[in-house]
Amino acid sequence: MSAQARAALKLSGLDDQGGGAKLRNAASRARVYCYPRLDRAGLGNCLLVWARAVTFARAHALPLLAPRWVQPRLGAYLRGERVKRLYWNEFTGKGYVTGFRRALILATFPRKSEEEASATVAAGARAVIVFEGLRKYFADIRSHREQVRQELLEIVSPLILEKLEPFPEGFIGMHIRRGDIMTPGLTQEQLLAKKHYTPLGWFIAGALAARADPHWRRLPVCVLSDGREPELAALLRVPNCRLVTRGTAIGDLLFLAKAKLLFGTGHSTFSMWASHLGAMPTVYAAGKLDQRVFAPEDGVIEGEWAPGQPLPHPPC
Repeated sequence: MSAQARAALKLSGLDDQGGGAKLRNAASRARVYCYPRLDRAGLGNCLLVWARAVTFARAHALPLLAPRWVQPRLGAYLRGERVKRLYWNEFTGKGYVTGFRRALILATFPRKSEEEASATVAAGARAVIVFEGLRKYFADIRSHREQVRQELLEIVSPLILEKLEPFPEGFIGMHIRRGDIMTPGLTQEQLLAKKHYTPLGWFIAGALAARADPHWRRLPVCVLSDGREPELAALLRVPNCRLVTRGTAIGDLLFLAKAKLLFGTGHSTFSMWASHLGAMPTVYAAGKLDQRVFAPEDGVIEGEWAPGQPLPHPPC
């Protein structure tokens, strides 16, 4: 913890001896709060906003206002998507300012942008620092991976965490984004032009390559997707390849993060979050690697893979 953070802890009464009671008392006396303002994007995008707010708040010993995870997403219903992205009962408000006090603070405190965050903390005047938008994606939180992972596990519903038992022998994960991409009437050529679309044939080639690779052939291939089973039928016919869900978006994400090898959908922050949390070898189709979520010195394999190329080996 930085000297600035320790000083802020002392001034706010949040020293190492007080526990939860001092945290609540300090939050009731605080003058500056952090608020992750989520929009109606998917879970991966929302988590990026939340993570920036968390890392800044913890570095400066500031309380967090609970984000609004549950927001109606009308488009998901109008398009008939299988996954409605409501995130109902997926997160708790543990450790956050919630309820009437949260509403009162949001209604009465001046709001400051993320760009003004450091100056706002230094000034000490009443304010809510609002975090929103994608900014630099994972580059903003890359160095805080373990802190973010622990903070995330703290707020996920315990009932969801109980369902996360991994396959004892490990598994290969595939995340196939469909949902809002599969607009009715689009031709294959139009789909291929969408940066968020990765053809099913690439995943089939990956599953077949894994079945032929002595490093991976014994592991089942677990497919997580917001697409419908008939859309994925050709892939699911590959031996030892199965469609898996834990029933919630965050449950699926945390499960996928346990994979030993990940085939991701290009430009999907959901795939990128699974890679970031799991630190497993991760591959994308050619031209689909949006941003590396690890620094080169981290030694985590991230790259593009084409059929016919060897798959990355398991980490030593």
